[in-house]
Amino acid sequence: MKRVILLITCVFSLLLSSNILAATEKDLKDAASYLDRLASSQGAEEVIKRLYQQFNVSESAIKELRGQKLGFGEIGILLSLSQATGKPYSKLLSRFKSGEEWGEDCKG
Repeated sequence: MKRVILLITCVFSLLLSSNILAATEKDLKDAASYLDRLASSQGAEEVIKRLYQQFNVSESAIKELRGQKLGFGEIGILLSLSQATGKPYSKLLSRFKSGEEWGEDCKG
């Protein structure tokens, strides 16, 4: 369990680093995929807890995003980009759902 928490923390560190705005679409998708695999193998509740702690977003908001068919990795990217850019995550999500890729927000 400690290993899982460490791995989740490492993924969040990547997503939260100042380099997220320089990340490529592939970097973001790789981080998202990895977080999704961790959640499926180790349990969603631990990932929800970490998202809640890292981004100060309510657990109900995270569960609502899951209800919109977002993976945990996508939620991590969404919240990281929101934090890095200062844009509300709802606005970023609308852009993503309209067809933009995550990397578009990294470009500015």
